[in-house]
Amino acid sequence: MPPVIHENFNPVTVELADSNLIEASAGTGKTFSIALLVIRLVIEKNMPIANILMVTFTNAAVAELEVRVRAFVRKTLQLAQSGNYALHPEDPLSTIINNAILHQQIPIHVIIERLKQAEVLLDETAVMTIHGFCQKTLAEFSFETQQLFGSITITPDELNEILVDYLNEWWRKNITTIEVDLLEELMSNGLNRDYLIEGIHKVIGGQKIYDAENIPANYLNAAHHLQLQTQLNTHYKTIDDCTQSIKNDLLADFEKYKQIIVNKKESSHEYKAYGKAIVSNDIDLLVAVIQVKCDNVYTSKIFS
Repeated sequence: MPPVIHENFNPVTVELADSNLIEASAGTGKTFSIALLVIRLVIEKNMPIANILMVTFTNAAVAELEVRVRAFVRKTLQLAQSGNYALHPEDPLSTIINNAILHQQIPIHVIIERLKQAEVLLDETAVMTIHGFCQKTLAEFSFETQQLFGSITITPDELNEILVDYLNEWWRKNITTIEVDLLEELMSNGLNRDYLIEGIHKVIGGQKIYDAENIPANYLNAAHHLQLQTQLNTHYKTIDDCTQSIKNDLLADFEKYKQIIVNKKESSHEYKAYGKAIVSNDIDLLVAVIQVKCDNVYTSKIFS
């Protein structure tokens, strides 16, 4: 069934059927509209108020919505009993009563009886936050969902506080004991508490960050740290040897490269990139710039 798009949503007249997705910003009357829909469900559908689930985000919104629903039930019942609904057609609660009588063919005494039942069951009104609803559902169906009996849900802030406490303990036992050189390398590549907490939250949310099968079982052992340190030293040695080889090649043809760069305009990419190193005969700076600019076409043309 294709969705019905309402140019002007009216909670008093909208059809009480199927699903409705309503986009509404702050201050547009969401609480007011929900309370009116509750009154309509009670009157038109004879739905017990305890069977109407209203879920929102914050405790403040829960309190506001619950107060509004209680007030509307009592006011609508007062209007129905006094007969004043016929005198105030502009009032949405009066309009709901009039529509139920005229269009739904529901007698006024039936409307009054349904509102009285709703008033009696107001303390059972199901207005909850999302996590409150989840906690209630898990508690009621703990066996069916294989949950711990009597478990409670926690807020994101409470979860984060627990994770930080455990992470700090794990960090003291396993990270602060790593060899200094290896630890410096890990931290220079982004290892920090915030990074780990972010990763933990992603895993809890269902994301797969790393393939656990590729992580060695002894990755926290001192022997494994020593193995990583040895591999790291080998990589550093290889990098140093390559850097020295590049320096030797540059020194052998330095004058040729210098002539190429100097003949370029100062506004050219080549001169902007290598001019300072060439003019000052700074071979270390020249190597550093080449490593940064190695993917540029002009670097390949000059130093190929």
